Amino acid sequence: MDLKFGQIFDENDLVSRWVIQFYSICNDILYTNSKVLHHLDKEGHSALTQYYFRLASSHLKEAIDFFGHSLQFEEIKTFITRFNPDDQEIFNQFINCINGILYNNLNSFRNNSFHYPKIDNKDLIQSIRKNKNNKFELFDRIDGSERALFSDLISMSSTYKYLGDGKNLSRSLRNLSKAVALLLKLKNKVMQYYIQMKKPDIEIIYKNRDV
Repeated sequence: MDLKFGQIFDENDLVSRWVIQFYSICNDILYTNSKVLHHLDKEGHSALTQYYFRLASSHLKEAIDFFGHSLQFEEIKTFITRFNPDDQEIFNQFINCINGILYNNLNSFRNNSFHYPKIDNKDLIQSIRKNKNNKFELFDRIDGSERALFSDLISMSSTYKYLGDGKNLSRSLRNLSKAVALLLKLKNKVMQYYIQMKKPDIEIIYKNRDV
């Protein structure tokens, strides 16, 4: 069946807009988490692991803000009540997860680690001083692009300042995985509930994956 976007989504409908944004959040968080796991498996707590973790933490912060705002609207609350009790509980767990441990751990980290320090920044100066005696390589090709490893060394050192140490990074990665696991359980369900509400005669067809 050929569908036009306007047959499913309506710019004047709050639930339509909510569902679109929900899946934008899914796309970003699930993608960055897959990259975190990929580099963690290959390289451990590498600069690229931390880079994608910073991206994931930023997406989580934006998700918190989005859900906090959207759940003020009765139309969205009513839509959530269409979920079966188990799925409502999963949704509530997801919201509590990102609003609780993840928000407390990652909000400050995200705000501090996603900026390039100015050249007179004390943390930058301290990181350079701290790594003066460490061995390093200048450049290497990783994932198809050349990286300046000396800069990665300083970036990682600065990142640990905001996370505390490797143990805190591991703990935060586990918290991210918990949120992702809950999001995965909701991912297919939300669209099904939306279609049932808007177009119950339409069958959802997923390409290139099992559902």
